[in-house]
Amino acid sequence: MTLNVRAREVWSTAQTKVWPEALVLATFPRFVGDRVAAFAGRVGVRDASAFVAFLTEGTECTLSAPEAAFNAWRLRARATEIVTGLRAITIEATMPVDLVGFFAPVADRLAVARIPIIPQCGFRTDHILVPQSRLDDAVRVIEGLISDARKESL
Repeated sequence: MTLNVRAREVWSTAQTKVWPEALVLATFPRFVGDRVAAFAGRVGVRDASAFVAFLTEGTECTLSAPEAAFNAWRLRARATEIVTGLRAITIEATMPVDLVGFFAPVADRLAVARIPIIPQCGFRTDHILVPQSRLDDAVRVIEGLISDARKESL
């Protein structure tokens, strides 16, 4: 997949950050969302090395959090579905919010490598959750894209 000029510029300055802990992705009924949000806030504020994301949508809310913290949380039993053994990779780059076509090339390359992904976004960064068993493969694919973008920028 060809990178547009702006996307190439951003990819050429990007770095990967692999978060240190295994993650849980869990969904809860929306009516417990305030408690899930409070948990996410506590974990994220107390530990700067923890990847935590919280999202509400429709009738549910979704949480990504370190497995250890999640497993120690008394309300974990309220989750309607849980996926364990995930790892988070952050694409560290300055991404303007109007950037077009940034994520498609990495999603395409990871799909070709048959690596399942769960994308999550911050205000200026993108994050990708992958199975822990595919973490090294995913990092290689992403770093290959970064390397190609740097070569094309010369």
